[in-house]
Amino acid sequence: ISLNMGDIEIKESNNNLIRVEIYSEESYYNVNDANDLSIEVKNKTCHFFCFNVKKDKVIVYLPTNYENNITLKNNYGDIKVAKFSDATLDIEEDCGDVFIEEVKNAKIKNSYGDIEVKKALTLDIEEDCGDVDVDIVSSAVIENSFGDIKIDTINNGYVKIENNCGDIEIKNLELVKDSTIIDDLGNIEIGYTNDIYIDAKTDLGDVDIRNNDRDAEVKLTIENNCGDIEVNN
Repeated sequence: ISLNMGDIEIKESNNNLIRVEIYSEESYYNVNDANDLSIEVKNKTCHFFCFNVKKDKVIVYLPTNYENNITLKNNYGDIKVAKFSDATLDIEEDCGDVFIEEVKNAKIKNSYGDIEVKKALTLDIEEDCGDVDVDIVSSAVIENSFGDIKIDTINNGYVKIENNCGDIEIKNLELVKDSTIIDDLGNIEIGYTNDIYIDAKTDLGDVDIRNNDRDAEVKLTIENNCGDIEVNN
């Protein structure tokens, strides 16, 4: 699905059929289902200030057991995806918020807007400006230029986080592979970790780490230029 300006929603179908709803002028969109289902809505443009321009909307209903790829590209507008635990997502968003209830794997690139994910197996997120909020994930790679990163649970996986400006907060961190967390400006707080070795340093700030096992097989490296580091407190 590709939009210039509008919202995209992927919802659960109440049967095994795929249904598409498009709210736009007919001359603006094209639907092709010869091989893969392809939806393109174009022509409308908007940059920051928009007057008398109505956003388009595309809603696609999929079976809950859908297990293929979903590719979404949006220039201006929000993206919402319901619960598809076997599906793989590839999202490219220029300006708008992204909300995902559940998917298997997701790759998300967003220039401006918040990202919220309730549950996923793996996440690959590239955010320029906005907050990232994740409930449960096994493994996550997150790059953020400006905004906070909050994760409730990393479950038996690994994490690689790089943040230029913003706080990083992880409530539960269970690692089975060496991981890194790097922040230029902001506090780093981890509520609980499993039995791992934590190698942490900050150029300007305090470091407070408890339950640190130097003989552990898994290592977590934490680096901060300006901000406090607090783990297992």
